Amino acid sequence: MQSCFFWAKNPTQPINLENIDYSRAPGTKLEFHELAKGLESKVLVSINAWDDNLISLTEKGRERALAMRRQATRTSAA
Repeated sequence: MQSCFFWAKNPTQPINLENIDYSRAPGTKLEFHELAKGLESKVLVSINAWDDNLISLTEKGRERALAMRRQATRTSAA
């Protein structure tokens, strides 16, 4: 679920897995695809039917990302 935090800053924009610098990322492209499939099964993200590198948050995913963002803000302020 930690991955939804990426979307918290701009939840309306899909993440393009082609644009991730995997030399600095905490996983491989294959692992990110598997993570996206798991999040899709929980209805947190939607994988684009024409380009499986484009991953968007669902409404439920946006709510979860926002909650994570708020929690992180509270934790850092404490």
